[in-house]
Amino acid sequence: MLLIWILLVNYAFAGVYIPNTPPVLILGTDLGPSKSIFQPVRSAEFGQLLKPLWNDHIFMVYMAPELTSKDFNCKDCYPFARQVLPRTYYSQVQNPLKALEKMGKMKWPDKRNSSTLTKELEEEIPCSLSVINAFNLTDRQLDQHDTFMYNISKHLSKCSHKSLHIYTSYNELERVLKRRRWRRAEFKLLPPGDQMREIVTTVREGSRHGKEKQNLTILRNELAVVGVEKIVLALEMHFGTLTYYERSVLNIHDAALSMAMIDMANVLKGMTIMIKIDLGYLTITVLPCDGNWAISRLTLNGNTSFFLPNMPYFGEKFSFCCNSLTGHTDNGSRLSLYSFHLDIVTNDSESGIDPNYKAKPCWSCDQYVTPQILQCLFTVSILVSILAIGVAMIWDIGRTQRMQNANHPDINIKTIS
Repeated sequence: MLLIWILLVNYAFAGVYIPNTPPVLILGTDLGPSKSIFQPVRSAEFGQLLKPLWNDHIFMVYMAPELTSKDFNCKDCYPFARQVLPRTYYSQVQNPLKALEKMGKMKWPDKRNSSTLTKELEEEIPCSLSVINAFNLTDRQLDQHDTFMYNISKHLSKCSHKSLHIYTSYNELERVLKRRRWRRAEFKLLPPGDQMREIVTTVREGSRHGKEKQNLTILRNELAVVGVEKIVLALEMHFGTLTYYERSVLNIHDAALSMAMIDMANVLKGMTIMIKIDLGYLTITVLPCDGNWAISRLTLNGNTSFFLPNMPYFGEKFSFCCNSLTGHTDNGSRLSLYSFHLDIVTNDSESGIDPNYKAKPCWSCDQYVTPQILQCLFTVSILVSILAIGVAMIWDIGRTQRMQNANHPDINIKTIS
């Protein structure tokens, strides 16, 4: 029992650490497979693999937000990257940006507004070595990422040196969770009186959040139906060592629902849903993920992105239902959608505007079993199985039932008096 308790405690503390291990796609070279499919490629090892290519290749790096290995399972995504040979793909690399920063100087051109390559941007990408040109891809338009890499590759084809394109991700979610853990540790160090003041929250005058029950607002579009009870914005404010949250309810202005599809000919390639509110528009980005739908982020008024701790997903034959869908920013602000429902219409014979349209069955966002609990249950089941086998072997020991063979010599038993 002591061993089981120690393992449970170790797994609990191991689950707190969230490593930065995004996937990495390298176009233009074959670095070979990783040593293990279970362990991520270490940052130092990743730098050693790229070091021999530093003197004769032009390095181009593309940093996409919230990129996961599931994004590469999309068969219709990345048409250019799938045709490039040789290429290398690692599903997990520990902090690839850190390894690249150690190799050489990184240059961040900030002229990227779309998938097109402007003349102004071409002038900032010379055919020079010993410089890493990095691009911060701020959206989740995977097709535009692929088109942008194609345009860069076409531009660099005129150079005398070969080009190397590294497509990976920066982990903003890790920074958010680290900030939360740091704030929690700082909170525990405060005196008890300051801890009571730390949790004080304020509500803007006129927004009676949490004091009266609101009805569910239904927003309709031909391709989607959205239901939400209320939208609450919480801004984190610091006064010395104290933290306050200024909360306000964002009113929904119009009953109409605006949508923009990534591919106008196919709704299954993803969409952005726009809700008109007090501060402008609330944009919900929905992308396909291996036969399912995934809500990648919430964007407020086009300039503030709220990232979801665990990217929620739901099946195409279901509608998404969540009691509280909350996104976080890097500075601590939160945006919550209460009693949120989303149904995407993929059948051509149906329309979300039809008042008789029936939503598909709910896919709840509640998680009853976490990966840490599964690891603990798996470990406990193995230990219990070993214990059961040992107990069964002990109970199986009994009096021998086999008689001595007559042709064998007698058994010599020595006794000491």
